[in-house]
Amino acid sequence: MQPVAVVPLNLGVVKAFVIKGERSILVDAGNAGDARKIIQGLTRLKINPQDLSLIIITHSHSDHIGGLAKLKEVTGARVLVHQLDAEALVAGINKDIIPTNFKGDLFKRFIEERPKIKTVEPDILIDGEHDLQKYGVAGKVIGTPGHTAGSISIVLENGEAIIGDLLMGGLILQRFPSYPYFAYNLDLVKESIKKLQKLDLKKLYPSHGGPFAFHAVKKRFADC
Repeated sequence: MQPVAVVPLNLGVVKAFVIKGERSILVDAGNAGDARKIIQGLTRLKINPQDLSLIIITHSHSDHIGGLAKLKEVTGARVLVHQLDAEALVAGINKDIIPTNFKGDLFKRFIEERPKIKTVEPDILIDGEHDLQKYGVAGKVIGTPGHTAGSISIVLENGEAIIGDLLMGGLILQRFPSYPYFAYNLDLVKESIKKLQKLDLKKLYPSHGGPFAFHAVKKRFADC
């Protein structure tokens, strides 16, 4: 299978990602209004939006699903999400916004529980690992819960992984890897980090800040 490449699409305070292989997969859909930026990004990469094989949602918060309805309409791609985040995706709610630090307390004041976004029904619900080869990408989806109950990561055979909000490095600057500002269960976040530490990885792509060299993450979270 053709080697894969991860291309971040910077949408401001959050990123979406394109995984290029024999076919292309989009990871996350940004905030409401970001669909146009994502489509422009695909065009710059010489990817016909209608050629996307899949859209993966790492978790169902509004800054990751805001542009999904428009993107599904334009691309016709199937949408994959973990079954534990499917209800929040369909309802268009920000579920379990539980701060882990003072920054989380601050930002929570600006987050709507029910943001005004158009939602979609997911096509593929997963519970466990999901192979991406049939979508043209050498890699798999794994469960990495903690930020939300159904948070997932995409682990690629080239040693790179897209991890959603499992870790973050700041809303704008790269900075160093840290726990997310919000977590449904911080102990589960730590368990998911340990799960990644057991894999043969080189680089991690969070949705806020980053990317991070894997050895730096292992060092920083050695005792998590």
